[in-house]
Amino acid sequence: MRKVIFLKKRENRNNDLKAGDELMTIERKSCLFCQQEQSLLPIKQEYICDECLNEGNGERMTQWEASLQKRMNDYKHFCKRCIKVSDPEDIHQARVTGRKLKSILQFLGVKKKHPVLVRIKRIHKLLNIIREADVFIEAFEKREKKNKAYKEMVKKVTKKRRSFQKELQSQMPSIMNADLFHDWEQFLSKELAFYVLTLEKDKRLNEYEQRFSYKIDTYHKAVKTYGKQHSKSIEALHKVRIQSKSLRYIYKELSDMMDQNFNSEKEYYKKIQTQFGAINDVQDWLSKVKQYKNKLNASQKDIGHVKKKLKIQLKEMIENVDLPRPNN
Repeated sequence: MRKVIFLKKRENRNNDLKAGDELMTIERKSCLFCQQEQSLLPIKQEYICDECLNEGNGERMTQWEASLQKRMNDYKHFCKRCIKVSDPEDIHQARVTGRKLKSILQFLGVKKKHPVLVRIKRIHKLLNIIREADVFIEAFEKREKKNKAYKEMVKKVTKKRRSFQKELQSQMPSIMNADLFHDWEQFLSKELAFYVLTLEKDKRLNEYEQRFSYKIDTYHKAVKTYGKQHSKSIEALHKVRIQSKSLRYIYKELSDMMDQNFNSEKEYYKKIQTQFGAINDVQDWLSKVKQYKNKLNASQKDIGHVKKKLKIQLKEMIENVDLPRPNN
């Protein structure tokens, strides 16, 4: 906490300030929690004294730091494997680990423009397009014998995936590098204490839950106005999925870190994320079919059949969405 004291720079005969008096300011620093002015540690834009930092917070800080460092170590491991080998599982694990790390950092209150989060976002962009291709290839390989268009689509997307992999191998080393790890060490040593010590866990969880409820309500309003199949309703459903994903990861991290049982919450959000993630996948497949339809060595009849099947599948999935209203 900063206290600003105004002092007269020029003395006059009484203590009253007069027009024309020059002022100077002296900034006095004090602990954010107890207002003590000695033994202060600067954290972000505030100060915390040694006593408040150590009293009852040592174990808490150790838990957070150890958990976050483990997550970063896992992230580093999978990202480096993605550079060396072209394994779909490594891509998947790197992507999920990065999302978990991003979710818990934002839960703590770390801003989106923080250098660490900016780099995670850049890495996620590289991983995401490869993961989407992998999901597509796996799904369409199972259908190859049914229709030539499926096999042709697999060839096209596999070729595109190779170019995405080369792009990742080219760009990842300049993102997942010493600068990132320096920023990470700075965060752990100089910033984490502020976020952890000022975190009101239950209040923060309630904010996320309220945000989730609002997105559900927005979806139902869109459905009532436009119907389930309208683009506005589908977009609202997508936002519900994204919020459920964040909450699932947050409850998982808090459960592991604090030895607190959040199993029901984790399962609830996992169910929503999985169900609506499948809708997102089929939307992506339809988009790819439209993208490549004029480049396939297959008849328009076969291509049309694939599109029709996917549209029917998507329509049924959207129609079968059962999302309880908030507080139901």
